[in-house]
Order: sequence, then C-alpha cells, then structure tokens
Amino acid sequence: MRTVCCILLVIGAVASALVEKEHIYKNEDGGELVGFLMYQDVPGSPKRPGLLMFPAPYGDGGGAAERAVGRSYAEKGMVVFLADYFTGRHSENVAEDVADAMGNYGPFLEDTVMAQKIALLGLEQLTSLDITDATNVGVIGFCFGGAMTLNLARAGGDVKVAILLHGEYPVKGEATGEEYKVDYFVQIVGSNDPLIPPADRDSWIDELASYTANTDMGYDMQIWGDAAHAFRSSTVTPSMR
Repeated sequence: MRTVCCILLVIGAVASALVEKEHIYKNEDGGELVGFLMYQDVPGSPKRPGLLMFPAPYGDGGGAAERAVGRSYAEKGMVVFLADYFTGRHSENVAEDVADAMGNYGPFLEDTVMAQKIALLGLEQLTSLDITDATNVGVIGFCFGGAMTLNLARAGGDVKVAILLHGEYPVKGEATGEEYKVDYFVQIVGSNDPLIPPADRDSWIDELASYTANTDMGYDMQIWGDAAHAFRSSTVTPSMR
C-alpha cells in the first residue's frame, strides 16, 4: 500500500554536518532566481531522497519559517530545495520587497505557461544534483506554493507525492506537460479559508479526480473545520475578564 510517509523515510542515512546555502539559477530570459539548498554532508555523497519546497511568494528561497521546516527534513537525510519565483532580491523583512512580490502574485499565476516553466525549473535544480535520487522526490507547497505545486504537475513534473497546505487553486491554462506524473496528491484546506472558497475546492477536486482517473495515481482532499487561511481558527473567542 502506498503511503504518504514512505517518501520521507531515509534508510542508512549518516548524521553529519548540515550544509545550508543559496542556490542561484536563471529563468529562460536569463533573470536571476535565488533558491535555498539544504543537505547533510555525508561521506561518499550518496544519493538520497529529495524534497522540493514551494514557499510563499516573498523571500529568496523561502522565509525563516519555511526554511525551518525544510531544515527538519534535511536533518532526516533528505536533499531539500526551496524554490524562487521572481527575479531580484526579496527579503521577508523588508516591507518594500514584500510589497513588490505580492504585486507580482496575480500576474505571475495568470501567465500559466510561465508559471509552469518556473515550477518545473525549481524541480530541475533539485533533481540535477548528483546527491539527489531523482526517482524519489516529494513536494511541499504552502499557499501560493500550493498553487505552484499544481503548476508543476501541469508541467509534467515527475514526483512521488505532493502535499499542499492551504494551497490556492491557480488559473488553469493549457498544461505544458504531456501528462501528470504526481503519484499522490494531498490538499489540506480550511473550511473558512477566503482564499480557497468552495468553488475553488471543487476545482481542485475536479482536476485531481480527472488526472488520476483510471490510473495508479491518487489524491486526498482534507477540509479542516472552523479554519481560515493557514489553518487559523475562524472563531473569535470573547476575552475573559
């Protein structure tokens, strides 16, 4: 039986120093993107499972919280890569940078071909590394990154499992890949998330059901009750005096 957690198991990994560094790469126009790479410096540099993370749209290679999540998997023995989307530097600690990234948010997803290319480019950064087992890669996407995870599937990205945490449903244009190659999708959303209303949840289900029909691939849609975006409680508790 296929389980989501199987991708996270690393057999025989040797605890060692953790390497954390920026990874500079370029889009098809030559624009510079800034990703972030984490892995254990294991003697002999054996191949190991990979984890691609699609973070929020601001921050170069994710923000501090997302890197902390990535670090926990790198410490388990995985090669972790946090992708970038927009050229230039964007710090989550600089208001102007965040505003610029958020201003690019909508237009970026509306250009569906480009969004798919950027998603696939992020995967290629991870799978091209000598230490990554390209046949054993998972994806985690947060919010905007969840939308990019589906764009990766539309582009034909070949991964074992994709876990989307409050992933928004991206504009659906023509898929650039010949077929979807994600073995198992898990989309988790809050029941009261204003960024993922019922119509978008239905779109997620329709698309995932369509691409997994009559295949060995599968998906799961989990809706957490009384939860808004990022799974915050949507119930306001009166203050106690």
